[in-house]
Amino acid sequence: MKPHPYASFLHLVKLPGRYIGGEFGQIVKEKARFRVALAFPDVYELGQSYLGLSILYNRLNRMEDVAAERVFAPWPDMEEELRRRSLPLLSLETARPLREFDMVGFSLTYELGATNVLMMLDLGGIPFRSEDRTSSDPLIIGGGPMTLHPEPLAPFFDLFLLGDGEEAFPSLVSEIMSLRDEPRQSLLKRLSERPEIYVPSEVRTADVRGRLCAVDFGPSRPAARRAVVQSIPLPDVFPVSNVEASFDRCSVEVARGCACGCRFCQAGMTYRPVREQRGRDIIPAVLKVIEGSGMDEVSLSSLALSDYSELPFLAKGLSDRLSPLRVALSLSSLRAYRFPPGVLEAASEVRAAGLTMAPEAGTQRLRNVINKTITEEDILEGAGEVFGRGWTRLKLYFMMGLPGETDEDIEAITALVRKVADEGRRILRGRRPDVVVSVSTFVPKPHTPFQWEGFIDDDSLRRRRAILSKSVHASGLKLKLHDPALSRLETLLSRGDRRMARAIESAFRLGCRFDAWDDMHEPDSWLAALRESSIDIKALHSGIDPDDRLPWDHLDSGVSRAFLLHERDKAIRGETTSSCGRFKDETGERFVCHHCGLRCEAGSRPLVEIRSAPTAREPDQPIRPSPRFKEHGSPFPYRLLYASTGRFALLGHLDQARAMGRTLRRAGLTPLYTQGFHPQPRLNFAPPASLGTWGLGEIVDAVLEGPADPADMIGRLNPKSPEGLGFLAARPLSEGEAGISSILSAAEYLVLVPSPPGAESVRAWIETRISALITAETVLIRRKKSKQINEIDIRPLIFDATLTQAVPSIPPIEGQDWAFAIRFILSAASQRTARIGEVMSWLWEGQDIPCQVCRRGLFAGDPGRFIPAFDPELIPE
Repeated sequence: MKPHPYASFLHLVKLPGRYIGGEFGQIVKEKARFRVALAFPDVYELGQSYLGLSILYNRLNRMEDVAAERVFAPWPDMEEELRRRSLPLLSLETARPLREFDMVGFSLTYELGATNVLMMLDLGGIPFRSEDRTSSDPLIIGGGPMTLHPEPLAPFFDLFLLGDGEEAFPSLVSEIMSLRDEPRQSLLKRLSERPEIYVPSEVRTADVRGRLCAVDFGPSRPAARRAVVQSIPLPDVFPVSNVEASFDRCSVEVARGCACGCRFCQAGMTYRPVREQRGRDIIPAVLKVIEGSGMDEVSLSSLALSDYSELPFLAKGLSDRLSPLRVALSLSSLRAYRFPPGVLEAASEVRAAGLTMAPEAGTQRLRNVINKTITEEDILEGAGEVFGRGWTRLKLYFMMGLPGETDEDIEAITALVRKVADEGRRILRGRRPDVVVSVSTFVPKPHTPFQWEGFIDDDSLRRRRAILSKSVHASGLKLKLHDPALSRLETLLSRGDRRMARAIESAFRLGCRFDAWDDMHEPDSWLAALRESSIDIKALHSGIDPDDRLPWDHLDSGVSRAFLLHERDKAIRGETTSSCGRFKDETGERFVCHHCGLRCEAGSRPLVEIRSAPTAREPDQPIRPSPRFKEHGSPFPYRLLYASTGRFALLGHLDQARAMGRTLRRAGLTPLYTQGFHPQPRLNFAPPASLGTWGLGEIVDAVLEGPADPADMIGRLNPKSPEGLGFLAARPLSEGEAGISSILSAAEYLVLVPSPPGAESVRAWIETRISALITAETVLIRRKKSKQINEIDIRPLIFDATLTQAVPSIPPIEGQDWAFAIRFILSAASQRTARIGEVMSWLWEGQDIPCQVCRRGLFAGDPGRFIPAFDPELIPE
């Protein structure tokens, strides 16, 4: 096991587990002929949550001679450390520099990740612009929602894949492998002939009527068109995150596309038509993923989950099968109105991730403008249904700056939310419901009926935010206002043409990173970059003449320009458009098509049964949401001895604990869970070692749901463990036996020192320092607790310190053999712990001496009479 290239400095950065890989389920193909880096321009926690990445990871790694590896954007502290050491950005699977891949595929999910793309290219040693790359550089490809309006990023990419990539991307990789000996420009020209591929260097930009720079393909070929898959991939096993992901669960896309036709929603337009997975196929696939991953939560997702035709069947079927496995079911983005029958009952038996309403506007007039076809009656009925079933928290989403909006529409938001809160108080018998109002700023997105509209002017925005803040707070409601600066920038990057690339590059040079994060956005730096690049901000925020050509007109989403203009005209008149699709109600079956350009046929659309709206449950008949897991049966406690080495040792304690619980579940040793809304496996660890310390004899007490054979447990656990976690022995705990954390009194550490030049003089100096430590009356260190710094004498907590030649067999640092080790016995008792880092800091006196710290054993008993905390005869040689 080689040390990770970043191992020597990962303790200096936040969440080092982001950068090391080694997760259970990762796929390493050392001898692959073609290598693809799947790059996500945000942190690991978000990228690991992106379902599209996991689908492509599995699809590509199933291909012979193809290896797909992951790479994520490093947080600024890590970027700084990499630049300070002149180290490249590495993949997680094989720690390979980005420039050594054949292809780097970026998932372009959000405009505000633009500067992160450049940061990753820069750290990867890859020239920014396609025109500057040679045959020795990887091909840079973009995929995801932004590829339908990619001109601001076009100079940085060799090609874009439009639309669904599950089938198109593996096919593209196969073609590139067959053409890899062709010159770069010749290869790109060949690839540009594929209908779903857009190669920016193969087109020309043309200044046309209007303020924006459009693109001409010329007469040789039609516009690039979005790829559409008819079958949505079922969930599959994916590397199980070491660091807690933003959505740390098994996510299942039950349907793709949305039939509602909201005029502001880009996804609702560009993911058409609606395609559904069959519930009977989803259930066994989910059970397989749960068994293979050890996760304890499943999330059903869709743009409009409430419209999924099999939701009642699937929610009930999964609930029945997952509850006995102690796996929760969350219904992400479940609309809190027009519930299909039985869905809330299923959610009550497990856990809903939170119920939401998205009225988007406060008045019916404005909801008609944006085609949000719900009424105030729907909203209040839905609130009554939610509160009547025991939920007390409800979140409502609105937008500000919508086309045709007035100050009165903003005032109506508070009036509507107050009615929702009053309905909650009535049903909850006077108890105050937790109602949260979340308001974002409207962004006129490409490929929507509102793509020609303008961004709200500054004066109106300030006035309306003030109106809303004053009225909501006066009503005692919670208000979350999104930062409008992010929406302003998102508008520029959504609607900009190829000239915007200069501004993105300039913003990167000025230090802009992670602009989607409120506390990271640098509006002054962006303003400077836009001005330096001569970008007309006012023009891009203004409305656009429908006769003007647009920078994304050459890319075909499948929805026609004529349909978007027709919907815009209806919005101006305040007319609505019903949902499209195939419907069945008490009058029979009908097919509704608004001729958006996709040419759907009735047989290709799922059948949606329209039922009458549910009646709000009376307050004396509540269904209370149940605890997530119900503890049952007698507990079966076991003590496990394990090693924490390599990459696993670079994880924080909470991440190690999470990995431990999932490893037990994968091995079929289901732990008992604590009670409450966020139950945790009942695991009792010894006091955690410091980050990067190798644990050669760590201990955890695990309380299981059922009995297990200790001799069999190790054989079941090790094949299911992430890299660096190895189980050594197990034994049952007897009734009344104290937990490991309460009996520990000491720990043995070995600090391994390599043999650098002048090793003998280093050894002599260390011997002098050890002698000084042993003879010292006090060893004062400073510890910070809360905001206070205290000075503590840890000398009474250091029981022994000696030099030894007995060095365990672990990989050396930078190829140097270990010269010797320093053996310490330190206090590990509760509230009286000596930290090895503090001891070494005192010992080294500020010297920078490379070393590897190991915790070799844990002891109970009193000083001078220590006994091993784990039976020695059970520990393998």
